[in-house]
Amino acid sequence: MRRLFSSKRLRSIPTSGRPKRGLGETYWLKYQLGKQKQWIIPAQQACTKAVDLGNAGAEGHMCLGLLEDGKGEYEKAAEQFQQAVQLEPANDRAYTNLAGAYQHLHQPDKAEETYKRAIAVRPQYWRVYSFLGSFYIAQAEYEKAAATFRRATELDPDSYLAWNNLGSALLYGGKDDEATEAFGKSIAIRPGSDAFNNLAVAQFRRHRFKNSVRNFKDALKFDDNNYQTWGNMGDASYYDGDTAAAMESYRKAIALAQQQLKVNPRDAGVLDDLASYYSMLGDRKQALSYLDRSLQLGQGDKDLLLNAAVVYNQLHETGTALEWLSKALAAGYSRSVVATGAPFDNLHDNPRYQALMEQK
Repeated sequence: MRRLFSSKRLRSIPTSGRPKRGLGETYWLKYQLGKQKQWIIPAQQACTKAVDLGNAGAEGHMCLGLLEDGKGEYEKAAEQFQQAVQLEPANDRAYTNLAGAYQHLHQPDKAEETYKRAIAVRPQYWRVYSFLGSFYIAQAEYEKAAATFRRATELDPDSYLAWNNLGSALLYGGKDDEATEAFGKSIAIRPGSDAFNNLAVAQFRRHRFKNSVRNFKDALKFDDNNYQTWGNMGDASYYDGDTAAAMESYRKAIALAQQQLKVNPRDAGVLDDLASYYSMLGDRKQALSYLDRSLQLGQGDKDLLLNAAVVYNQLHETGTALEWLSKALAAGYSRSVVATGAPFDNLHDNPRYQALMEQK
C-alpha cells in the first residue's frame, strides 16, 4: 500500500476569467480528470496564446506553469509561477503553485517559505493550509501536518477535503482511530474517490482486507481512471488471498500509469508505483528498471526509499529490502506505518528488521 490521497494531487484551477487562459485551464483540467492526451495540445496552445496577447496577467503565466509542471518541466514551471507572483503579489494561488514547483525541484526550504507566504496573503482560507500540510507530510513532519490540516477544518468545518487531508496526516502519525473518524466525516460531507481511498488504506493498515477492497471499489465508482486506486485494490485483494483479482487490478494499474508516464516521464511517483506493480506480477526485470529510474529522480524521497524496500522484499531479496528500509526510516518514514504494513509481515521475526524498528 503506497500513497494516501490528498488535494495536493490536483491543483486548484478556476475556469472563469479571461477567455484564452480560462480555456487553456479547462482543457488541462479535462486531461487531469480523465488522463486523455488529446486535451494537452489545445491546453498548451490556449495558455500560450493568453500570455502572447499580454492581457492575461498572472493567470496566464499560471496556466502555462500548470502545464509545464504537469509535463515534468519543473524549472520552466517555476519560472512561470515566479512571473505570476511578481505580477500579482497578493495572489495566493501563484504562491502555492510556485511552492509546488520548488518541491518538485527538491528545494524544501524554498517550498515551505513560499507556502507560508500564501497563508500570509490569505490567512482565513482553509485551502492554503492544506497545501502546507501536504508539504509537511512529504517532509515526514506528521505532527506539523496534522496541526496544519486541523486549522483548515477549523476555518471550514464543511470542507470534505480538509477532513480527508487531516485523516491522512493522522494515519501517517499512527493515529488510526482518529484518522478513520476524519475520513468518515469527509465521506459524510461529500462522498468521493479520495476519502474512500484513504478509508480503504486505513482498513488495509488494520489488515481488514475485505473491507479495504470494498471501499476501493466505492472509490472507483467516482473515478475509474486513477491508476493508484487500481494498484491499491490489487494490494488489498492480494493480501486477502484473491490472487487472480489482484493480478487483474495490477495490470489495469500498469496500463493507466503507462499512459500518465507518457505525459510526464520525470514523474518519480509513477515510476515508483510501476516498479511495485511489476514486482507483484513477479517481473523482476521491469520492476528494478522502473525502481532505478524513480530513485534517480527522487533524490532521497522517503516514500520512494520505502517502496524500494517493498519491491525487493516482494522479490524475495530480504537483505537488500532491509537496507532500503533502513534508508527510508532514516529519512523519516513513519515507523508505525511500517510496523502495521502487510508487505513486511514476513519480516517480523527477522532480527535485523526488529532492530531497525526499535531504533529511535
